[in-house]
Amino acid sequence: MGIRLRRTKVRILTILILLGLVSVFGMNFASSEHGPHQVRYITVQAYRWGFSPSVIKADRGDTLVVKVESLDSVHGFSIDGYDISIKDIIPGDNAKTQLYAGTPGKFKIRCNTICGALHPFMTGELVVEQNIPSTYTLLLTVLLSIALIAIFLLGGRDNG
Repeated sequence: MGIRLRRTKVRILTILILLGLVSVFGMNFASSEHGPHQVRYITVQAYRWGFSPSVIKADRGDTLVVKVESLDSVHGFSIDGYDISIKDIIPGDNAKTQLYAGTPGKFKIRCNTICGALHPFMTGELVVEQNIPSTYTLLLTVLLSIALIAIFLLGGRDNG
C-alpha cells in the first residue's frame, strides 16, 4: 500500500506542476490587441480647444513616443500622473516626449499653456489597459488542463 500511495502522490504532484506550466504558458501566450510590450508612435494634434486623437489607448507595458503638433496657436501638453510637461509649442512646430505606460487606468491629458477662453476645457485622455488573456487563450488553457488530468488519471491505472 505504501508504493501505491507514493505513486498517487507523484501523479498529483506531476499534475499540479504541469497545470502550473500550462497556466504560465497560457498567460504568457496571451497578447492584447497591439501585442505585448510594444513601442508605439503617436502623433497628437493640438488645436483650439482639443486634441486629436482625444483618447490615446495603450496596453500596460507599452512605451509611447508621442509627437505633439500645434495647429493654430501656442499650446502645451501634459498628462496627469506622469512627469510630462511640454510648453509653448508654436503653430507648425512639434515636440516629442516618451512615456512608459506601466500603470493601468485613465489619465487626463491637458494643455498646460494658456491658449484662450476655453483653455481649461482643452483635455484628452490616456487609457492604459491591463493586458488580459483573450477568451481563446483561456479556453485553450482549460482544455489542455482537462486533457492532462484525463491522461494522468486514466492512463495511470494499474493492470493487476
